[in-house]
Amino acid sequence: MKKKEIAKLLGNGKLVSEKSNGTAYEVLIQGGSFDLVITIPFEVHEIYYEAKDKEGNSLLKDWRDHYGETEIEDYKESLIEVVKTMKSPLFRMANEGKTVEVKSDEWFYLFGRFGS
Repeated sequence: MKKKEIAKLLGNGKLVSEKSNGTAYEVLIQGGSFDLVITIPFEVHEIYYEAKDKEGNSLLKDWRDHYGETEIEDYKESLIEVVKTMKSPLFRMANEGKTVEVKSDEWFYLFGRFGS
């Protein structure tokens, strides 16, 4: 997806900035006990997630790539989840610190790993 298309989906909020090297958008969402940094590269259908404590230490990292017949639709759906998180920045660690969930209309899984 092109940079312009990604920008249209994300909107022009103050939470979104372009990385200094010009390769991706970075979304910083500050929460109560930890912050989320979401990196959205241009031209590839991947999204990188990181939860950081207030001192900037990484708590949890994950990524999501999209491919196959429904690649574009799945990628857009993931970007919409990012927008929901930006609009209602209520999130929590779950699954013993292995996943991050976001509160929109209801709690939903954003990123992380299930199981042990």
